[in-house]
Amino acid sequence: MRKVKITKNIVDKNAWIMGLSKKQIAVSAIGVAVAGLSLYLMWGKLPTQLMMTIVFVEIMIVVAIGFIKVNGMSLVSMLIASFRKKVRTYHSRKDGIYGEKEE
Repeated sequence: MRKVKITKNIVDKNAWIMGLSKKQIAVSAIGVAVAGLSLYLMWGKLPTQLMMTIVFVEIMIVVAIGFIKVNGMSLVSMLIASFRKKVRTYHSRKDGIYGEKEE
C-alpha cells in the first residue's frame, strides 16, 4: 500500500449539506423540479421508456451545468467564453505587422 502526503487542504469550506455547496443544491432542486414538471406534462401521452429517457437527459444537462467545472470554470462560463471575440494583440516591426503567432 502506498502512502501519499497531501500538501493542499482539500476540504471545501463552502460545503453545506453532504459536501455540496449551496449552488449545487439549488441546481439539483431545479433539475428535480424540471423533471417533475416534465413527467407531469408527458404522463400518459408518451411511452414510459421514452418519457424516462427524456427526463434522464434533462436531469443530466441541468446537473452538469451546476456540478462540472473545468480548470475552475463552470460549463456555462465556458460556453459563454467560447462565443466571445478573441482579443488579438499585434506587434509592429520594421518589416511589417505580425500577430501573436508567427511562423
